[in-house]
Amino acid sequence: PLFMPPYSPFLNPIEECWSKIKSNIKRNPLDKADTLTSRLSAACQSVTVEDCQGWVSHAETFWNRCINKELGLR
Repeated sequence: PLFMPPYSPFLNPIEECWSKIKSNIKRNPLDKADTLTSRLSAACQSVTVEDCQGWVSHAETFWNRCINKELGLR
């Protein structure tokens, strides 16, 4: 079986994606012209291909350590 640390969001690129989206939404308070839907849409559009590639590359740096059942991840 593959070793997975108990809490390992660094192995799941979508966690970093959601972090960026939430950060963009929380950056400024909603005003009367804003809706949560419009803010969410804008935050999702701020995620770039380069962001996604970076998150996947970051997760890949941990894969061999999990395969080798190394402790001390993160």
